[in-house]
Amino acid sequence: MEEVSSWITLDYRRLSLRFYAPAVVNAPIQLVMREKTISLYQAGELVAKGELHV
Repeated sequence: MEEVSSWITLDYRRLSLRFYAPAVVNAPIQLVMREKTISLYQAGELVAKGELHV
């Protein structure tokens, strides 16, 4: 019985890792991407206004 419960626990951990790990990894990446997108957009606006010369 103990073996079965430990197997279930391991399986549960594996499942939770499968679901939560990608979210944990993706969240910071998405944040960085969003910041880069925003900064690129702002830089583009400055270029359009003529305030920033590339």
